[in-house]
Amino acid sequence: MKKIFVCSAFSGKDKEAVKKNVELTIKYCEKITQEGNAPFAPHLIYPQWLNDKTKERDIGIACGLAFLRVCNALHFFTIGGVISPGMREEITHAHFFGILVYRREVIVGSGGTDVQVLDKYRDVVKR
Repeated sequence: MKKIFVCSAFSGKDKEAVKKNVELTIKYCEKITQEGNAPFAPHLIYPQWLNDKTKERDIGIACGLAFLRVCNALHFFTIGGVISPGMREEITHAHFFGILVYRREVIVGSGGTDVQVLDKYRDVVKR
């Protein structure tokens, strides 16, 4: 079983957008588990006690990056190819640590309930 760092959007313009991003991240974790791997999504963990709207966000990011170093791969999930600044930071660190990075495009159906995660593709971003 490989350890997969889940990289996806967390922040949003309002609480509903954040809630939707959390729901999507849970679906991504389910997909990784179904593939026989162990997902790690720090943005589902650290905001439970750290405030993402303050300097505590930096602490949460640092905690997540500490775990990234022991992961076998990073899978980043995009909708329409959008990569947030926080995601970009995690991807950059994965490349620096020599961790495999995979892009996984997501298609969300009308109403946001039908979510399809496409097959993974090796990221071609230069290191």
